[in-house]
Amino acid sequence: MNSREKICLQCGTTYKVYHGFTEWCEFCDWNLNSNDEPEQLDMYEKIVRKIGDKYSKKLFATLMETDIEKYKHRNTLVATTTVVMSLLVVLVWLSLVVSSVLLLLLFPNIFAILGSVMCLLLVIYLRPRFSKKPKDGITKQEMPALWEFVESLNEKLGGKPIDYLVVNADFNASMGYVGIQRKKVLTLGYPLVSLLSKQEFVDLVGHELAHNVNQDPARGFLHYYVFTNVWAWYYFLSPKGIMQGSDVNYIFKIASIPFYVLMWCVSKIALGFLFVYYWMIHYDSQKAEYYADYLGASMGGSEDSEKSLYKLSYGLFLQYVQQQAVVAPNGKTIIQRLKEMIETIPEKEILRLQKLATRESSRVDSSHPPTTYRIEFVKKFAPKVGLFQLTQEHFHKICEELAQQEEKINIKLIDEYKWYIS
Repeated sequence: MNSREKICLQCGTTYKVYHGFTEWCEFCDWNLNSNDEPEQLDMYEKIVRKIGDKYSKKLFATLMETDIEKYKHRNTLVATTTVVMSLLVVLVWLSLVVSSVLLLLLFPNIFAILGSVMCLLLVIYLRPRFSKKPKDGITKQEMPALWEFVESLNEKLGGKPIDYLVVNADFNASMGYVGIQRKKVLTLGYPLVSLLSKQEFVDLVGHELAHNVNQDPARGFLHYYVFTNVWAWYYFLSPKGIMQGSDVNYIFKIASIPFYVLMWCVSKIALGFLFVYYWMIHYDSQKAEYYADYLGASMGGSEDSEKSLYKLSYGLFLQYVQQQAVVAPNGKTIIQRLKEMIETIPEKEILRLQKLATRESSRVDSSHPPTTYRIEFVKKFAPKVGLFQLTQEHFHKICEELAQQEEKINIKLIDEYKWYIS
């Protein structure tokens, strides 16, 4: 890797500059973030960052001094409040169902019929919607080694059986639920998984499976329904377009002002309810995230957990190789390009990304605590050597099975980038 030396104008220390990578000084952190320009924050951003920073620091300090078993999600004042708020939203929907029936039974006239139809339309518009089962799920016959590993690790964690396993093109991993029966779906992003060592892989999968153990409040269907329901109310009540348009009669515009103001106020109440609810859900969800970190790191080992957390920031490299694969194809897949790029990245650039990850700001509407807190947390509580040791032979079989998806993933990533630039 070609490099040259320069003297830092801020601290006077000599540092290396690598061609094609951000120039910065690792001794004083000059130009650590080359895009670090003053942000123009609106009121909402200022509030969520101020509250989020204060809360994250307080939560981190509290958990570092608490018994590890108390990290597991349990009923708290915040959790109870969100459940009460959820039930209120559900009761509003049920009241519309009852109203649509009573209007027809008690007041059989044209106005009651119109009112009943309106209530019925709202019932349909605000009805619960369940996610459908994944169409691209991986069967046990297709990837027996991967399924065996997931089931063994899940049993070790004490989780309920996983129903679906999905491998996709995301630089991420997740645990989700679908259908009325809330079937469990574990999703692994192949671009991220392809960069992990065997124990880093254990940590990542263990973390996601831990969400199936710790009862993360943000993953329940009730909370998902409330969020989509209240957002639909806001969209429905928001008086967009009433006062706009040159073809609208001025008398009608003036007459519409009281209605416009009323609808605007009601819609903002719904939006305010949504924000408070969303913040409270994530308030409790960050605790669950710490517990998932602890369980995942206990399985994979704290040192490998730290490495896997840092590698979550490598998504920027995936975006770069996506661009290169479209602009300058060379016969290699995006995953192959990504691995080659990671292997040739100077250690200094890796250090820069790690420092940026530890300096990320916290938000009250974020379900994840800052990376630096998560790393310190697992360092203190999780064992250095994981309780679940994946053999190299088994890991090799898993990698071979996952590689079968590489061509499909490659096409997906290329199509995504072409759509992005179109």
